Amino acid sequence: MLTRLAGAALLARAPAPVAVEVTTAVPLGDVSRSSSLEIYLDTLRIPDTWPVPPDRLIGFLADGQQLRAGMQVTVAWLGDEERTRSRQPLVVTDDHLRAIR
Repeated sequence: MLTRLAGAALLARAPAPVAVEVTTAVPLGDVSRSSSLEIYLDTLRIPDTWPVPPDRLIGFLADGQQLRAGMQVTVAWLGDEERTRSRQPLVVTDDHLRAIR
């Protein structure tokens, strides 16, 4: 499933691709909207975040080295980020990074 979601173009150009998976506190509900949910690492938006009902979002980075301890992971609706951004971000720790280093 991850290979299909990442797509051939990303996998062909990515030196060390990493999937970023977020489990939401509540089910996603109806995701067929004109906007989309996006995962953010601090202010970096992960493009092409994919909803995987009932409560997961998956996005991809071309290089896992972009991840650093202390980064905040949030989710927001594209186009309405200020109002919809996660109120309790996850802070990336060294333990989170151990699997990809």
